[in-house]
Amino acid sequence: MIVLKVCVVGNCDSLGMWDSQRVIPLYSENPSMYSEETVWSTSVQIPLSGVEYRYCVCIILEGRPGLHDEQVVVVRRWETNMLPRKIPDGVSNVAEGNVEQFGLYGGYERVDQGWLVKDSVVQFRLCNSTLYNDPIMLFKKKYQNKNVRVKVTPIDLINSPHEPHMGGIDESTDFDISSLHINTKPTWPITEVAVMKEGLCKFHQQDQFGVVCNNGDYVVIQCRMLKPDSNALC
Repeated sequence: MIVLKVCVVGNCDSLGMWDSQRVIPLYSENPSMYSEETVWSTSVQIPLSGVEYRYCVCIILEGRPGLHDEQVVVVRRWETNMLPRKIPDGVSNVAEGNVEQFGLYGGYERVDQGWLVKDSVVQFRLCNSTLYNDPIMLFKKKYQNKNVRVKVTPIDLINSPHEPHMGGIDESTDFDISSLHINTKPTWPITEVAVMKEGLCKFHQQDQFGVVCNNGDYVVIQCRMLKPDSNALC
């Protein structure tokens, strides 16, 4: 299971020198209850002048033998205001009541997806082409002209190379998906989906049973992972 953490990064050594791998994690002041109103904080020593910073939301992956020996920070969202936040020169102690809102600064709210540094993105694009009217073709008559769901699942080849996997299912066999044990908690690698239509065009976490592919839809499924060659996608 992955855990999203609010972090801060800035232009001084104690704030990581804008290095995404050196972000400073913040900690919830009420760990038993997470919501949009949760206040995150930490204590850190900073210079008395010229301090600039931004907040970001990250996944912190601990080292795993054979995959990545050191801790890896994956930035999921970050503040993209033109100018970074700045602590007034000479201020040695930020007031406790000074609570800032993630993404809201200078009267504008600017948040975007994080950048790719240590990780990569593998995309599957399902759309009509000059050769086929439908990217998914089912030859069994009872499934023709029906909407189908598509789900992409990454399998770690390094840490579970000998685990049994689901092989092909005979087309003459009716398969009940409810018999599968499906983990609904967010895990790494992350699989996200976007459909090029109003209300669905932003990437979001893949649903438990995948995404419905209607004829004419342009569907993008992407997996964010550290090493694409160490994962199989099924």
